[in-house]
Amino acid sequence: SIVNVALPTEAHERTTDQYCFTDSYRCAAYITTAAAVMGIKLYVKKTKKMRSKTGKGKHVIVLGTGLFIGADEITLTMVNSADGLSAQKLLLGILRALCDNGLLVVNSIIPSERIIHKGPMTYERVEQAVHKMLNRLQALKEFTERLQTVRLNNEQINALAKQALEIRGIKDVSPEFTTVDKIRRPEDAENTAWNVYNRIQENLTKGFTVVQGGKIKQVQALRSPVSDLNMNLKLADAVFKLVA
Repeated sequence: SIVNVALPTEAHERTTDQYCFTDSYRCAAYITTAAAVMGIKLYVKKTKKMRSKTGKGKHVIVLGTGLFIGADEITLTMVNSADGLSAQKLLLGILRALCDNGLLVVNSIIPSERIIHKGPMTYERVEQAVHKMLNRLQALKEFTERLQTVRLNNEQINALAKQALEIRGIKDVSPEFTTVDKIRRPEDAENTAWNVYNRIQENLTKGFTVVQGGKIKQVQALRSPVSDLNMNLKLADAVFKLVA
């Protein structure tokens, strides 16, 4: 989804004179060129605008790699705070074929790359960051395969579901009184860490029900790209700590 916000065209008043405005699409072009040098053809899958503290937008561009783990495609996501109040970030992720949900990978699993808005945003700076990220693809594959082989017991599933509820701001509710771990398709029924992770992530994104105080409440789907991004990162970190 795209939030209707203005993208910055100049530095924010709190940035220094060393700040250099970076156009998101020019940077995305640099990224695709750098990846092509490594033999990987990137293409734009999704773009999002996220409201920032200044009222202007961060820009998110999700790039497909054409590389797959099973049926799921590896993605490279660029988050550009073009007003200069935070660094541009590159993150690896996975886009599931079954449900079109995007899973982002946090620093505790595979490091992201930051490009500070200081000095000209040259091709060489972007190229260095892109090459570092794409050289971590094997680590992403190994982590995903580990999640697909580790089976979780009921105690572990409940612990992860409880953390997931807290990510959505729901406390003091046992996961058994919610549908946060609802199985939406037969392929996700087996309790591997990968399936449980995907079940919970999809429900956090699309909404679920909670029984609280004798009443059934509907937790709405996430509409804000900012909230969706933060939820993904927190949940990925929780899963990593569970299986580490």
